[in-house]
Amino acid sequence: MARAGDPATGASAARASGRDRILDAAEVLFAERGIDGATVSAITAASGARNKSAVAYHFGSKLDLLEAVLARHLTTLDRRRDAMLERLEHMSEPTLDDVADALVLPVAVQLDDPSGVRYLQIQASLLSYPRRASLPELLRDPGPRFARFGAQLRRVLGDRQMSPATGVLLTSLVFHGLADFARTGAHTQPERDEFVAALTAAVAGIIQRDVAPR
Repeated sequence: MARAGDPATGASAARASGRDRILDAAEVLFAERGIDGATVSAITAASGARNKSAVAYHFGSKLDLLEAVLARHLTTLDRRRDAMLERLEHMSEPTLDDVADALVLPVAVQLDDPSGVRYLQIQASLLSYPRRASLPELLRDPGPRFARFGAQLRRVLGDRQMSPATGVLLTSLVFHGLADFARTGAHTQPERDEFVAALTAAVAGIIQRDVAPR
């Protein structure tokens, strides 16, 4: 077992530090330039790595690196989302507003952190990516991660069914809306809260409109 001060411990720490620097640099460049604009060479240079094959060594391909960037956020996001869904599941009569809150609020928390804002920008760019169908599932669409919402929506909507197209619209609205809000500059907490409340109301209104009798 390696001890502090052992060469093996130092080498392991250096690898972890190098990997984290690449992740940090990739997150910034993917957010600023998109998938195609953020080249492996640019990411390597921005991370300060001396070895030009550092990305391949730590991650494999550029898409593998992008998946690793997103994965850093998904654990926390899923934990927040699961906590809200668990609360919904224990409600005797959840409302459409409750379901909309559970869809929007865990994602909106990303506005509180610069790294979270970059995550929103990356996801928004992925949703607009012209060759999205060719991407791995994790990169192609965050929608499948919202699968538990289906059961709660059915509790609220009953026999009425939300169309798949509306599900796509809502995913795009949430990520593009939050990413665009962040791009408009610094905001006070009341401004942020007002925007998130308006976004949540819009989500509930779109669902309500979609299932209304024609």
